[in-house]
Amino acid sequence: MNTREKLLDTTKPLIIGLSFTGWLFLFFIGLANYQGTHHIFVFFSIAYLALLTSGLIKKTTYGYTFLTIILWLGFWLKAVFHLLLDYPFVEPTGLFKGTPADWDTVLVVASIGAICIILGRLTYGLIFRAKSTIKSENEYFPPSWYWQYRIHLWSGLVFFLMISATANIYYSFQQVGIVPKTVIWPLNTVIYWLLSTGFAMSITTLLWWELSSAKGNINTIYFVLLEAGSSSVSLLSRGLYIFHVIPLAFALFKNKQHIKAATFKWIVSLTAATILLFLLCYPTVNAVRNFYYSDVPFTKKEWLVQAESPLLNLLKFSVDRWIGLEGLMATSAQPEKNITLLMTVATETGKIGTASILQEIALSHYRFMDLKTFVFASLPGPISFLYLAGNYWIVAIGMYLLSLTVLMLEYLVNRIFKNPLLSALWGSILATSVAQMGLNVSGLIFYLFLCSIGFTVLFALEHALILKSFFLQKNNLRS
Repeated sequence: MNTREKLLDTTKPLIIGLSFTGWLFLFFIGLANYQGTHHIFVFFSIAYLALLTSGLIKKTTYGYTFLTIILWLGFWLKAVFHLLLDYPFVEPTGLFKGTPADWDTVLVVASIGAICIILGRLTYGLIFRAKSTIKSENEYFPPSWYWQYRIHLWSGLVFFLMISATANIYYSFQQVGIVPKTVIWPLNTVIYWLLSTGFAMSITTLLWWELSSAKGNINTIYFVLLEAGSSSVSLLSRGLYIFHVIPLAFALFKNKQHIKAATFKWIVSLTAATILLFLLCYPTVNAVRNFYYSDVPFTKKEWLVQAESPLLNLLKFSVDRWIGLEGLMATSAQPEKNITLLMTVATETGKIGTASILQEIALSHYRFMDLKTFVFASLPGPISFLYLAGNYWIVAIGMYLLSLTVLMLEYLVNRIFKNPLLSALWGSILATSVAQMGLNVSGLIFYLFLCSIGFTVLFALEHALILKSFFLQKNNLRS
């Protein structure tokens, strides 16, 4: 055990102790300010602590870990801060009145969702004997032909990335919150998928091959930053940079044995470059968004009164940005909840110029924007979406199946590619897709279908020589 590992083992109990102390502090503050039934708040808090713990301790997959963190932030932490400071919610809450009974209903449904996610993890552990995708235990060898064509692969990929990102900036095939200005079917969908997912998957694959090569260059990691920054600016997405960089950083940390030539100076330089590029991308995207979105009502009138508070502004752009609580508040207050409503929302397709059913349920402020120019919406999240049926069992079964799906799909990709970096990216995609679930479900299914095509292409590329010899042998047999 080296000095760094000894230091981590020494500080881990301290970190756990301080974290639990902080949780207890927030828990008792929340309990003191909660106006509903206290044992329901206790049940809610324990359920989400168990959910978070199940994702952080004895990690099974990247996607499950990310999902538990996102939901904990979007439900428990958000609820506690609002109980503590009593400030307006950023996202709309529909007809929610905030009575003790209303709050009890929200916390009970949220707790059911959390518990069933944990049950999905337990089932996965029984089926696959708790197989983890986090760390690569066995030595991996890249395709035998990779080293011969590596320069062509990297240069070609970067070239097409920059061409696509630049074209999307100029023609606006697909950008966050804006109706496409140029429509060339199916180019819009292809470019969006490539910039949001495809190029990241490709660079992650090449990076793993590079790091697994005896003469691999660890500086190819900087191409990850190039892809994340270019795609973020092109799509006008502030979060894309984070969701493309953080999962890979986590995976590289857990598999640091593959970065053999990394020195402390190199790690500091890479970290500085990552932060610097983020500090460049974030204001750039903000400036462009402010120019395009000047007529979009991003927040409710209640915020205008408290806009000068630095603390509330910090919470608004940190804790309150995570999806979960408000969507469930709006759904729980909907007077008529049934299977028909759930199926209607599930099969609804987005139409330019029309607000979705969920925007009407949430009484979203986005209903009043120019719907023929902008396409913003308040996202409900999976628990809120499933509770449209008004049935606890639907929520329970749905969250259980979603949890199991996230775990098994990542396990499948990890089993096929044996690439922890690709598993981390895929896990992040699955976690964010589930966390934002509810609007345009058919679009989500199609997006995942495109991901499956992407994996098929990567598989064919990785096994190019095997496939080539197979088809040559087949042709020889015919002749």
